[in-house]
Amino acid sequence: MAEAPQAETESLEETLSKPDIHERWWSDYFSKESKRFQALAIEKIVQTLDPPPGSTILDAGCGSGEFSTRFGSHGLNVQGIDFSADAIAEARQRVVSAGLQEKISLEEGNLLELRFPDGTFEYAFCWGVLMHIAEVEKAISELARVVRPGGMLVVSEINARSLEARLIRGLRRLLGKNPKRRVETEAGLEIWYSTPAGELLARQSYMPGLIGIFERYGLELEKRIAGEFSESYVRVSPSFAKKMLHAWNRFWFRFVGLPQPAFANLLFFRKVGDKSPED
Repeated sequence: MAEAPQAETESLEETLSKPDIHERWWSDYFSKESKRFQALAIEKIVQTLDPPPGSTILDAGCGSGEFSTRFGSHGLNVQGIDFSADAIAEARQRVVSAGLQEKISLEEGNLLELRFPDGTFEYAFCWGVLMHIAEVEKAISELARVVRPGGMLVVSEINARSLEARLIRGLRRLLGKNPKRRVETEAGLEIWYSTPAGELLARQSYMPGLIGIFERYGLELEKRIAGEFSESYVRVSPSFAKKMLHAWNRFWFRFVGLPQPAFANLLFFRKVGDKSPED
């Protein structure tokens, strides 16, 4: 039997508060090659948003500050929040090392209860965070609340219908390596794992369903493009194989961009007005 949403949230927050989870993510997803892709992605995001000088962007779930510093280097002011005190401490060190203390503010914060008034931010960014939140609609409602009408929100999430996601699920079934729990929801396929740090959720999103939730809160999809085509570089050992996968990711992002086959998708939403599901 599935836990109640509040119990699931408390369990996940306990897991996500532990530093070893963040250390593992940093090792897996922030290698030198990964950062080359991230630089391309942030450049594309900034070009698409085309923010006026002095604009501020919310980095929701900023982790150790890699994206915050990239936005700061592009001239934006950044308000970063993260649930993990350890991640915020590391992010502050990164900001100081980059010399961006005047442009970037960081604090602990819970995406389910943002402290900011309605319509605080013209821009917001949330990369690979919603997939780990059980009460995802509540998180989306908070993001929608703090973005001002006419503002933009950029989200990166896993695409459940991607070639790689389908292949991995099929191989796991074939090999009998089933997750602890798997639940189908409007937002996507919730896959729950047991880790040394505790129970962890990694949702693979059904993009039409996820987009529909955003739309219920007044966030209208303007653009959907590919993120990383593959995340298999975390599953292979030879360095040449990792480099080839990263090179393919950069090629697909720069010259193809089709989101449907890609493992990760970037979604660009515009806030069209104050709205709630009851409206």
